[in-house]
Amino acid sequence: MAGRVLALLVAASLTMGAVAAPPAVPTALVAPDRRAADEAVADLTSAVTRGDADRARIDLDARVLAATEPAPARTARWWHGLPAEARTRLLRVAPQVIGNLEGVPYDTRDTANRSALAAGLADAQRQQSQGTGRGEGVVLAQRLAALEQVAAALEAPPGGPRRELVTLDVSGGRAAVAVGDLATAEAVDFLVPGMYFTVADQIVDWTDTAAALQAQQHALAPRLRSGTSAVVAWIGYRTPDVFGVLSFGAARDGALRLADAVNGLNTVRGGDRPYLAVLAHSYGATAALLALQAHLFSADALAMIGAPGSPAQSVKQLAVRSGQVYVGHAVWDGVATSGFFGSDPASPGYGAVPLGTAGGRDPLTGARLTSAVGHMGYFAPTSEAMRNLALVGVDRGDRVTSDASTGTGVLALAR
Repeated sequence: MAGRVLALLVAASLTMGAVAAPPAVPTALVAPDRRAADEAVADLTSAVTRGDADRARIDLDARVLAATEPAPARTARWWHGLPAEARTRLLRVAPQVIGNLEGVPYDTRDTANRSALAAGLADAQRQQSQGTGRGEGVVLAQRLAALEQVAAALEAPPGGPRRELVTLDVSGGRAAVAVGDLATAEAVDFLVPGMYFTVADQIVDWTDTAAALQAQQHALAPRLRSGTSAVVAWIGYRTPDVFGVLSFGAARDGALRLADAVNGLNTVRGGDRPYLAVLAHSYGATAALLALQAHLFSADALAMIGAPGSPAQSVKQLAVRSGQVYVGHAVWDGVATSGFFGSDPASPGYGAVPLGTAGGRDPLTGARLTSAVGHMGYFAPTSEAMRNLALVGVDRGDRVTSDASTGTGVLALAR
C-alpha cells in the first residue's frame, strides 16, 4: 500500500508541476440546500412514530441523508423533541441514519454506528458465503474490507481512551473515529486527510495517528497545564485520487462536511464549547481553507502540513483566531511547494506561523525529534511535526518550534 500511495503522490506532484494548469479560483461556498434532507427526516419520523416504517423508506432516507444532512442545530432540536420511545425505535430501525446526523449526541451516534457496523459485517459475510458474480463480488469484497477496517480502528489498546464511531458511511467513502470523549474534552482536534485516503486502506492508520497525537497531548499536559483532549480521525469526505486531486471538486464536498462536523460539535456541546483546532494534511488543507475562507465555521486554530497552496490570499481572510494559523512542510515534499491551489501559505506575506518539521531537540522535554521527509513523512510519533501538531491542538501554539529553533532550544515566537 505504501508503494502505491508513493507512486500516486509522485504522479500527482509531476502533474501539478508540469502538466496541468492550476484550477480556477472557486466561487464562494454557500450552505447547501437542505430541503430534501429535512423532508427525509420528517418522513422517517412520521413513519416510525406511526409504527409502520418499512425497509424501503429507511433505505431511501439513508441515501438522501448521505448526500446532504439537515443543519446540525435543526437536527439537535428535532432529536431532543422526540419522545423517548420514538428515539429508541429510530435507533433500532434506522441506525445508519441516526449515526451520521450531526447534532445527535455522540454516545447515541456511537451506539447507532456500532449497530450498523455489526449488521453490515454480518450481511456482507453472509452474501460472500452464498457466492456472487465477479463484478458484484468485487464490490462486496471492497465493502467488507472497509467495514473490517473500521472495526479494527475501534479496538483501543489496553488502558487507552475509548474510541467512538461518529461517522459510518462506507458507500459514501466516509468514516470518522474519535479518540477521547467528544462530549467532555476541553480541546477537540479534527485530523483531516488529503488525497487517496480511503476508509478501507487508511482508517486504521489515521486512527492510530489520532491516538498518537492525543497520547502526546496527555503526556505533555502536566508540563503545559493543559486540559483533556479528543482527536477525531476524520475521513469525512471522499478524498480524491491522482486525477480528482487536480480540481476543487472533492475539496468543496470536504469543506461542507467538515463545516457540518464542527458546527455539530458546537451544537452538541452548547454553552460548554471546547477549544477547536483543525489539523489538515495536503488536499485536506484545501478543503479546510475553503470552509474557513467562506466562514462556514470558525476555528480556534488551523495547522496545515504539506498544503498544496491556499485559495485565500492571507490568514486575514480565514475564520480562525488571530495568530493561530500554522504551516509546515517537509524536505522533498513537492506537493507542499507546488502552489497548485493558490497562494503559498508558507510565504511571509501570508501571515501563518512557521511549524517546524526538520527535527532537533524538544525544548520542553529534551527528547530527540525526528525530521519529516516527503509528503507522507509528518506523522511519525517522534517527529517534530507531530509534536507541534499536538501543541497546536491543545491551545499551546506558543510552544511550537520552527525548523531553526529546535537545534538551539529557542521557541519560535512568530507573533
